[in-house]
Order: sequence, then C-alpha cells, then structure tokens
Amino acid sequence: MKKMNKTLKDVEFIYPHIDKPFRFDPTKERDDGEMGKSVECEPTAPSAAWSLDFDIDKERGIKLYKEAEALLEQYKKDNPKTVKKTEELRGYKENPETPDTLRFRAKATCTDRKTGELKPKPSVYGPDLKPLEDCDIRSGSRGSIKFGASVTPNGSSGCHGVTFWLNAVHVTDPIYGSNDVEGFDAVAPSQSYENLNDFLEGTEGKDQENKSSPDMDDEIPF
Repeated sequence: MKKMNKTLKDVEFIYPHIDKPFRFDPTKERDDGEMGKSVECEPTAPSAAWSLDFDIDKERGIKLYKEAEALLEQYKKDNPKTVKKTEELRGYKENPETPDTLRFRAKATCTDRKTGELKPKPSVYGPDLKPLEDCDIRSGSRGSIKFGASVTPNGSSGCHGVTFWLNAVHVTDPIYGSNDVEGFDAVAPSQSYENLNDFLEGTEGKDQENKSSPDMDDEIPF
C-alpha cells in the first residue's frame, strides 16, 4: 500500500493532546451544546490516542490536501472491490474566520490493534531539540510536525478515508497555562530544527522514506 510521509515547519498547534492520551466520548457535551468531545483517558482505554491539530497557510494546506486526495484515489484504483464509499480527509477543517489558513489533524493510537500492546508515545522535542519534559502545551504553540498518512476504513460507517499518523513534534515556541515554564526560551519558528538529524531526516514539504508502520485502526472521530 502506498503511504505518504511528511515533515512541515512553522505550523501552529491547536488542541494538542500530546501530554496525555484522549479518546472520543459521544456521551459528553461540548461547550456549544453538541454531544461528543475528547476526554482524557488511560492509554489502555478503547480508542485512546495522542492527537494534534495544526494550522498551516492556505498554499501549503491546499497542496497537502491534494496529496491526500491523490493517495485515496490511488488506493481506490488498487482496491476496487474493497472500497465502496469514501470520506473527506479526516480531521480537515476550514474556518471562515481564518480564510488564510487550513487545519489538519494527526494522531497516534496508544495500543496496537492486533496485539493489544502499548505503543511508544510520539517523540516530542523542545526548542533545544532535546525531549520536551513538559508536553502540556496550549493551542497557539508553534513548531514542526512529522507525520505519515495511509488509507484506513471507518469501522462505524464503512467509509475509507485518509488518516494522518503522528510520528514526532518539534515545539519551537511552547505556550503553557502560565507561559513561564522555567528553562524554555522560545525559538523563532524560522529556526526550526538545527539539527537532531534535521528533525529526524525530515525535509519541509517532501515525502520521506516510510520508517514507521501506522496502526491500521478503525477510525475514531476525534
């Protein structure tokens, strides 16, 4: 199966769940009154995952979306008997209030679907390119993100769609609840990853060799 692997610099992190795992609970009410929200959980809970939404400029966003579309189209051609219905890129959003940016989501499931064993947490690095001790960052933090993509089925709807799988994060400009965590001086996003193997051998906007095997879980609507 063809997969896509990306590293993107200078993105804004939204709703980061990279400190503790979360899962989607359809019985919980959101602030807008609608039902269904992400809630903190144990890594062993059903559908538990780490996830991260990220905003990028419209030009890069359109290119990324088209690449995901192409991945899905190729999968449909290669598997005509398997794919009966398809759905939009999972986690993708457009906001009329921010027309110059597009939002995407990457996630990593906490357990292996086949074995039930816990999987390693996605790597998170701080401005100094060392493992970030406090990963409880807030929306508005900035940095780089490394993720893969593959086509998976949605267990509830039967639709096939593209999921982005979170591999690693480089937080160049962390924001915390008080934004005064000792020992972390914000680094300008333009200085993203120098070096840590150029952020684990990733290059902005280009496909990388697939070095991870994303868990082909049924999609959960985070």
